[in-house]
Amino acid sequence: MRTQRADHCPRPSARTGLTTKEWSEAESGSPSLYASWGRGLRDLSTLKTIGQKTLLLFKHTCKKCLVLTVQKFEKSPLKYPLVSHFSFLDPREMACKDAGVRITKFRKALTYLVHAHRVNEDCDELIRLYSQFIDEIVLPQSSQFSHFDPYTDRVDTFLHDRMSTQKPYEKLWRLCRQLLLLSHGQASVERGFSINRQIEDDNLSEDLYVAQRCILDHLRAVGGTKNVTIDKPLLMSVGGARQRYIKHLEDMRRKRDDKEKNTKRKYVLDEIEELKMKKKKTER
Repeated sequence: MRTQRADHCPRPSARTGLTTKEWSEAESGSPSLYASWGRGLRDLSTLKTIGQKTLLLFKHTCKKCLVLTVQKFEKSPLKYPLVSHFSFLDPREMACKDAGVRITKFRKALTYLVHAHRVNEDCDELIRLYSQFIDEIVLPQSSQFSHFDPYTDRVDTFLHDRMSTQKPYEKLWRLCRQLLLLSHGQASVERGFSINRQIEDDNLSEDLYVAQRCILDHLRAVGGTKNVTIDKPLLMSVGGARQRYIKHLEDMRRKRDDKEKNTKRKYVLDEIEELKMKKKKTER
């Protein structure tokens, strides 16, 4: 059976099973219409509008895409059981009506921490505090928890404002802080690469990159330029900056001269060695 090219496929109609709106959204790459595409392909296959070869090729491509997607998660923290139970820290999950699921996930995460010797407090006490936090804090503020936006808000800041400020939940906050501080991959390292790109300049050397990163890290550590302590050692260091720069230029010039001398000497030695080889050949 002959197959039709993609640009010759029929436009939306009753035969394809796709409406005009669905077809236009599908052409723009809308992922919400994969089900409609599947229904349309099934209808087209039934009506013999496309061949079985095209349909099998499409299924094979989808399967290959799924396999590659799953392989991306092989080194992901999501495959660890502890991370899979972290949803009990999600404010939106806390605002759900099913309290049993939240308590179960909290208990399982607590079990892994106990086996890893990361928790010294009484587990029953922590479970009781979590249930009490749901009843006394989450339910009265259910609108704030349910409207939590992970793209604009931070979980640590959100929970810190509601746990650490309440004395009864200090133990619970220590546990949550410990979970939130777990390393989830190379995010901090990759974030450093992004910072390097922001300060990147064609004329900067490696030493200047290191110096700028040190300055930036210090400013972030103290909380901004207004919190930098200007003391006597800092003023003395700034006063001697010009002298250190001149000394650095002299050292660089000296290294460059030494390198040129070594290059010339190596060139002369190579010529001498070449003449010796020629002399040996002529003597033979």
